Amino acid sequence: MKCYQESPNIITVFFIISLWMPRERCIELRPPDYDRHLAPRNKDGGPVTIYLSVMISSVNEVNEKDMELILGVFFRTSWTDPRLVVPKDLFNKTTESLVLSQEFIRDLKLWLPDPYIERVKKIETASMLQPFVGARLYKNGKILISQMFIITLSCPMFFQDFPFDTQTCYLEIASYFYGVKDVAFGWHLYGIATSKDIPALLGDYEFQFQVQNTTVCSVPEYVNGDYPCLKAFMRFKRRFKNYLLGVYVPSLLFVAVAWASFFWPPEAVPARTVLLITCLLTMISLYSGVQAVTPPANYTRAIDVWFFACILAVSMALFQYAVILQLRSKQLQASRQSTEYVTGLNSVGPIMENLPEKKSSSTEEYWTKIEHKVEWGARVLYLVVFFVFNILYWTIYLR
Repeated sequence: MKCYQESPNIITVFFIISLWMPRERCIELRPPDYDRHLAPRNKDGGPVTIYLSVMISSVNEVNEKDMELILGVFFRTSWTDPRLVVPKDLFNKTTESLVLSQEFIRDLKLWLPDPYIERVKKIETASMLQPFVGARLYKNGKILISQMFIITLSCPMFFQDFPFDTQTCYLEIASYFYGVKDVAFGWHLYGIATSKDIPALLGDYEFQFQVQNTTVCSVPEYVNGDYPCLKAFMRFKRRFKNYLLGVYVPSLLFVAVAWASFFWPPEAVPARTVLLITCLLTMISLYSGVQAVTPPANYTRAIDVWFFACILAVSMALFQYAVILQLRSKQLQASRQSTEYVTGLNSVGPIMENLPEKKSSSTEEYWTKIEHKVEWGARVLYLVVFFVFNILYWTIYLR
């Protein structure tokens, strides 16, 4: 038996002080043979159905480093216990239910279901002056308990497609120990719903929520066999426009600058060398900055592939210029040999004078032609290869 306080009706002005004196009303809902350790059964003898509804009011944090979500949740549980004897005088014509505290329900020592959330790390009951918990008792023995929780939920995340990735987090509610022969689960009203403000408040993600049509789960060799459960999943699709403007466009511009160096005269050695080395160091620095603010992973991600290609492109431009300098060294060597031959053979006579000049001139022309071919070939090949890479890259990761 459990007692609660109620205010009496006004009787007479001479007892006005007693009007504010609370009286206790005692309630006993359990029949003599009631056993709170046994789950109730329906009137047809089947397992009692536990109706659940979840309202996700907020997604407080998506922690990519620890792979977890922090959610604000309104959790409602209701069931009907046919064994209860509910006094009819508790209700009037306009009252279908009686508002009680959860402590009142617990003090009555009634049977309570055992729902739990899989992959949960921590559950905190939200509170101000008191915890946000309430209960209702209906005429037919139905009990509704509503609570507000702050839930930290584990969510395995995979970043192979980062920053074009989509993360899927599952919310599974199951009975901790009862099997499907003992209790059944079902959605109450809207089942699982989310606040309309969540998509707007999640600046980095597009939010999608969907309920799975599942009420029974199974685990191999589970002692109770199949067990009641309800499933839903949340999808977080990353918004990547800020990465396009802050990462992809700048790195693409550095690759374009490296390609433009092919049109600079080879004689501008300091300018062309400094330009390419600056592009390479800036690209590496940009990649290091991105690594510091992106989720860590021990595998290759989409953004790693992009930076690898960009750094390789700039490096190849630098290597190409090294080849050009070697070719120009060959030309200079041929020119010097020509001068030496002319100086040494002037004493032989005018007949032999033209032979080494022609030989040295043809050698110099040969290396000059090679240099022009390398320059033009690098311009075209560099552009075509990077263009093909972009087609493949964006086709694969934006599918």
